[in-house]
Amino acid sequence: MNFTKAFSATFALSVRELKRFSRQRSRIIGTLLTPLLFWALLGFGIDGASNNTSVGGAGNFRQYFVPGMMVMGVVFTAIYAAISLIEDRNSGFLQGVIVSPLPKWAMVLSKILGASFIALFQGLLLLPISYLAGMHPSLVEFASCLVIFFVIAIFVASLALHFGWKIESVAGFHGIMNTVLMPMWFLSGATFPIKSGALLWVSRLNPLSYAVGSFQDILFRSSFENYTQSMLILVLVSAVLFFLSLLRRT
Repeated sequence: MNFTKAFSATFALSVRELKRFSRQRSRIIGTLLTPLLFWALLGFGIDGASNNTSVGGAGNFRQYFVPGMMVMGVVFTAIYAAISLIEDRNSGFLQGVIVSPLPKWAMVLSKILGASFIALFQGLLLLPISYLAGMHPSLVEFASCLVIFFVIAIFVASLALHFGWKIESVAGFHGIMNTVLMPMWFLSGATFPIKSGALLWVSRLNPLSYAVGSFQDILFRSSFENYTQSMLILVLVSAVLFFLSLLRRT
């Protein structure tokens, strides 16, 4: 099968992920409502206790938690993408794709693209929260944030699929991903500024930190100083995880 046909089939499989997402109302509600609840409870709760103290370049905690909320939304999207891989395996659909003439990378890439497209949709719904929190990103900044959504989804989906190939149960996958992704989210600067000490070095090794930092630069300071570097780091780490997923796929 030539590359054009293989990519067309890959795109069709990724569209299948979008259709699956659109038909599961509980999944749509969960992926959108969970980060919004975190933002409301943490942001308004800590603001009430701290008298709207500025933090990490943001005017208050409601603003500070917006980037973390958006990253959390992408994390849940990518987790569901890998869960769909397990569901496809249990239903027999995955076996049909594996024995087809499609190259090995097609199934992996289709899951990653599907998660990324869904993340863009989520970005369009979650980014307006920044206006409610008192920030006013320009059209260029809004579009740049959507790019971050897309790149984070590629990274997290690649990581989730790396584990998903060898895990046969949804419950087991949830346990592994909560153990891996939730500490990464907390140590990314999403919930509190990380300025010094051992946590700072851990944060620098955490790819999600670069995504959260880019959101903060754009939304708090209208700055693109570290934007390109952060996106390149996420793309490189995603590429490594993609090839590792291919190895586990075989």
